[in-house]
Amino acid sequence: MKEDLWRRWRAGDSISVISRALGKPPGSVFTVLKHHGGIAPAERVRRADHLSAEDRESISRGLEAGASLRSIAVSIGRPASTVSREVARNGGRVKYRAVAAEQRAQEQARRPKPSALQDNPVLRQLVIELLDNEWSPEQIVGHLRLMHAGNPLMRISHESIYRAIYTTRWKVIPRELCTKLRTRRPIRKNKKNTVKGQWRSQIIGARPIEERPVAANARTELGHLEGDLIVGAKNSQVATLVDRKSRYLTMVALPSRHTTTVIPALQQAFSRMDARLLSTLTWDRGMELAGHRLLTEATGVDVFRSGSRCSTCPRCRPRPTRPRWRAGTRSVGAVQWTAAVVGASASAGPGPASTVPDVRCGWGCRVRGHHGCASGRWWRRALPPRRRARWPVAAAVWQCGG
Repeated sequence: MKEDLWRRWRAGDSISVISRALGKPPGSVFTVLKHHGGIAPAERVRRADHLSAEDRESISRGLEAGASLRSIAVSIGRPASTVSREVARNGGRVKYRAVAAEQRAQEQARRPKPSALQDNPVLRQLVIELLDNEWSPEQIVGHLRLMHAGNPLMRISHESIYRAIYTTRWKVIPRELCTKLRTRRPIRKNKKNTVKGQWRSQIIGARPIEERPVAANARTELGHLEGDLIVGAKNSQVATLVDRKSRYLTMVALPSRHTTTVIPALQQAFSRMDARLLSTLTWDRGMELAGHRLLTEATGVDVFRSGSRCSTCPRCRPRPTRPRWRAGTRSVGAVQWTAAVVGASASAGPGPASTVPDVRCGWGCRVRGHHGCASGRWWRRALPPRRRARWPVAAAVWQCGG
């Protein structure tokens, strides 16, 4: 099964596709991949002069039939001394078993060679310092070639650095340094590894935010809501609904974030609200509202979905004609984080949000979402060190609990 797993991983299949093909949980697949850092182990090739599994099976059958060691050696085309040592090291004529002998031979054939970083503490410390300064392995190799051209002990390949980073069981490089790389991945991925064309969680029939009424964009009418899901500690979550014009806030406590739970909770919340104040609802691309059609059929509220990227993050590249997506729940979430998430309960109800200041991160991203910029740290790592001081961060960002 592991051979099939690595074959699919090398072919570029995602973890979810592999888990469905093998009938195993995605966590189990990830555990196997993580043990090797996502780097497929090299295929082991047996030497021609070593005994094979078939040879050991022939030896076991010959011993069971009472044949001599010399006759067994002639039948498999091996020297008699080879068969004699094989039987002696695996329990003798009485206890010899082909499967156990094969497993023992494979284990003894493992002779891992220490990496260059394990044998050279000076080189290892220099590589760790440069990685901590957000240098890529390719940059480190070029730096070593330039600054230590005459010292062969200070040479290493970038692939060796990658292996030391991702194979955390070696304990050569701290596992935290994988977040200093550009991709910030916990395991190594093949260039062919892509989810393009594969089945993924999809939102069927989503209406884009461009189709939202003009009054909703201009904030000239009541009843146009913006919603979002805020996730807190201890697997707690609440849904927030903010009217774009009045900034009136409604908080809905949720037992889980699954769409089968969120949709009924929103229906119940809408039933307690004035129908004249329920026109549209704008949500992000979260799967918690994948059943938006059921919500529309039950309440008559048109649901619009924003783009998968916000409009103000430096990494996002929205279309020039896309309306600016700035969920009102971002303004509420940073201030209401403790009361909404930690103290969420069935008694949570609507309340005025007009006194809540417009607190957002420096890029206008939501408090907790796909970008994960609630703490204001990811985009600082994305920028070169010399440019970090040029981008201000709102003081309230560090109070949002991210």
